[in-house]
Amino acid sequence: MKKLLSIIIAVGLFFFILSTIRIQKEKSGQRIAVLMEDIAFKEARNQYLAYQVGIYTGPQVVIDKAFEQGLVFTEPTKVIILEGKNEH
Repeated sequence: MKKLLSIIIAVGLFFFILSTIRIQKEKSGQRIAVLMEDIAFKEARNQYLAYQVGIYTGPQVVIDKAFEQGLVFTEPTKVIILEGKNEH
């Protein structure tokens, strides 16, 4: 009778441990899914911010800001390059 009772307790303990491990696995899987969604959201946000930075620092924006301040394009023929001595 003692042997049968200890076998039943051992089997019960085995199934209890097995179910606990399965529950922990499910919780970990759910947490990983939430974290992956968070990462995907942050990556999308970063791409959007990179796009916005590109828009606000792009060549056309710089040209428009220059025109607003009264700057104009200089023709390449009007550019004078001064060559100085190498000072080492």
